[in-house]
Parts: sequence; structure tokens; C-alpha cells
Amino acid sequence: MSPSPIDELRALFLVRGDRRYGEATRQIEHAIHCATLAEREGSPAWLVTVALTHDIGHLLLPATDPAEFGNDDDHHEDVGARWLEDRFDPRVAHVVGAHVNARRYLCTTEPGYMRSIPVECLRTLAHQGGPMCSAEVTSFDADPLSKEALRLLRWDDRSRRSEVDGSRLEHFLSIARLALRPVLRSLA
Repeated sequence: MSPSPIDELRALFLVRGDRRYGEATRQIEHAIHCATLAEREGSPAWLVTVALTHDIGHLLLPATDPAEFGNDDDHHEDVGARWLEDRFDPRVAHVVGAHVNARRYLCTTEPGYMRSIPVECLRTLAHQGGPMCSAEVTSFDADPLSKEALRLLRWDDRSRRSEVDGSRLEHFLSIARLALRPVLRSLA
């Protein structure tokens, strides 16, 4: 019998969650902090799960040198979305897949946003296409989940500190159970 999606998610965080997210934060800390912010805003279970898993693609990909973070585009959002789409509510994969474009969108539409993000994010942004053109902005605006992708990005931007209680992972995994595809809920 294969492991449940929740067991797979737990294993990814426990085995690979020590990977660095920038200089000061581990991936597991970043994920938990982001999910905490989503929960504090009263977000539904599927959106808290988005916050927890938005960078799961980094854990699914081969490890990279932390010094290289931000120097390449590994398409982690697409890798994560593909992994999530068969396991969770379709909105989870959709918003995870859109979070890089949310950053590109804000770089285009919000004056001063680019000055607020860390240097490593700016380097990555260049590899991800940079600010959007007007057609991309129009397309992003038309996405029915664009507002949720922007909310995620705001949490993501605020989740770069490492003073997070790692024991909260189980709490957020219990919330993620509520966002599983219905056919998989009995397996969790």
C-alpha cells in the first residue's frame, strides 16, 4: 500500500525541510510561517494548504547549493503544482502554480514592490521572465484565483524569518487533510 498524501508531505518536510530558503530560513520554517499567516487571516483549509505547500517543488527537486539560491529558475511552482494536483483540491495546485506569476504581476503593477523583495528573489525573477507585459497582466487579472495567488505571495514575502515552531507541522498537516481530494481523504 502506498503512503497517503499526508504521509508523503510529512516525509518531504522532515527529510528535506532543512534545505535553506535564502540565507536565514529553512524550507520547513518558511512553510510553517506562511501557513500560520494564512490561518491567522481565517483562510479556508485549502488556502492554508496552499501556504504550507507553495514551495514544495523545491523539496521535490534535487538539492542545490544554498549559495546558488536565486541564481536560476528551477520552475519549482510547476513541479509543486503537478505533484499537488492529484492529491489535493484543484485550487491548491492552481494557486501554487500561479505564485511566481503573482510576484511578476506585483513587480509590474505595484510601484516600489521590486525594491521590497530580497536580492535573491530579484535574481530569480530575472530567470522567471521579469515583470509582466500588459497581455500577461490582463491574463493574470482574468484568473479566478488571482486574488488568492496575491494573498499567498504576501504571506510568502512575510515568511522569511526562522523563529517558527517546527512542531506546528502536524497541526498544518491535519488542516491539509481537509483539502485532500475526496477520494483520498479515507487514506489519510
